[in-house]
Amino acid sequence: MAQTPLTLYHLGLSLPPVNGLLALQAAFQRLQAQGAPPEEQARLAFALARSLRGLGRWEEALPQASLAALLAPGVPHYRLEELTLLAYAGKEPLAALAQALPPLLAHQSPGVRYYALWLSLLLQGMQGEASPELLQTLWEHNPNPHLLAYDLPLLVRLCKGHPSLQPLVARRLRAAKAQPSSQALPQALLLLAEGLYRFPALEARPLLEGSLPTLEAEGAEEALMAQSHLCALEGTPLPAPYRQMA
Repeated sequence: MAQTPLTLYHLGLSLPPVNGLLALQAAFQRLQAQGAPPEEQARLAFALARSLRGLGRWEEALPQASLAALLAPGVPHYRLEELTLLAYAGKEPLAALAQALPPLLAHQSPGVRYYALWLSLLLQGMQGEASPELLQTLWEHNPNPHLLAYDLPLLVRLCKGHPSLQPLVARRLRAAKAQPSSQALPQALLLLAEGLYRFPALEARPLLEGSLPTLEAEGAEEALMAQSHLCALEGTPLPAPYRQMA
């Protein structure tokens, strides 16, 4: 009822991106009008970047992430978000983005190191194949077991070409299923990860299809992963929105 920048910010975070974006935009506009401290504006810009990323609007998300990183250069997660979106939007060579990661890989915070490791693997995967040693390192350094579902789709996909890592993948999938979330997004991500693990067997299809409704509303990059594998099973081309993202 009381629409302040703070209440609008929390409202925006509590909703799926397609619904929360307007609240975050309104909060950001009010903060700017009030001349709020840079740190507060950076927090809103980061939230906007994350919401736009969830909708697959990477070209729009990138300026917000860059603004957050400029307003609060001491927050490494803002810089990592900017680097991720630079990769998705194709704005800089992937090898050049990887050169920005060593200081973040050596950061004192386990969460920052983990995100930097994840991004290193993403960049490697986008260039061809991820290092099995780096994959092993990330598997062994998950800072929060309850966040397993969020990382499993990418990690399962990157591990497909490494038979030695398959027992570890299966173990993590079992562990993730042992602590199910009540929220729709982690449930959908776990379905996607299981579908990717089963692919190209036909048993992957219902898992991938089950993940899509939530991912299309909240996780565009994972929705692209699900849709592309479904199209591969069916022998059909990607639909237009996903083709542009790919």
